[in-house]
Amino acid sequence: MNKTGDPFLDFASGPMRPNTELNKNSRVRIEDKRVAQLLIVLHELDESLGALEYLPKAELSELVASAIFACGFADPTEAGYAIAAVLETISAHDVMAESS
Repeated sequence: MNKTGDPFLDFASGPMRPNTELNKNSRVRIEDKRVAQLLIVLHELDESLGALEYLPKAELSELVASAIFACGFADPTEAGYAIAAVLETISAHDVMAESS
């Protein structure tokens, strides 16, 4: 929560560290720590807001762009990499969940 009590994460407060407990329980191996951090940030946003899919498109785009930038993906090429890596990780997780 930021200083105003807003449930949004305060991305300007500095770098965030990945939650290692979440990574220990996952069967998906993530090589780039920034991708792991981005997944955690997006998950925490989804949890704190109820569900990201219900946000207006403009707000959702702004939140995701801010999360990508805050996790260290600075230019459009890296942002594209981050989005592809997140989608790939989610897909792999879904496949593993279905096979369990």
